[in-house]
Amino acid sequence: MDENNTRNKKDNSNENNLRRFLRITNVRSFSNAYNKKLKVNDVIVALNGEFFISSYDDLRKKLDETDENKIVLILRDDVFFNISTTKSLGVSTEEIEENQIKNFDNINLKDFHDYDSDYVEYEIYKNISRNGIVLTTELSILASV
Repeated sequence: MDENNTRNKKDNSNENNLRRFLRITNVRSFSNAYNKKLKVNDVIVALNGEFFISSYDDLRKKLDETDENKIVLILRDDVFFNISTTKSLGVSTEEIEENQIKNFDNINLKDFHDYDSDYVEYEIYKNISRNGIVLTTELSILASV
């Protein structure tokens, strides 16, 4: 019996060691997240190259504390992408454990965040035949010509 109790304690401690991330459950209309094209079920994985394993209130405070650009790593349908933001997202979230995220084993954040690079925002538009056009969202002098 002692062996079973010890094994159960180990199993419970492994469950307690799992990282918890934030899954978006609602995107408010015309919020920062809405403008950044975030969707329900997107997972907030990291902030500025570090795993973010806290509450949304903590994330909101970190995003709002300065006007500096912050890089948020998002996971959507097995695809990681970064967004940059200077303010909170305006979403509702729930906590999920890393074992609930498909194909999340051995993720190395250095593969997704480059501290020495400047990030440029862009949008991808696809037509019916799935041809894509990549457009930068930065202001351009050409737009006024």
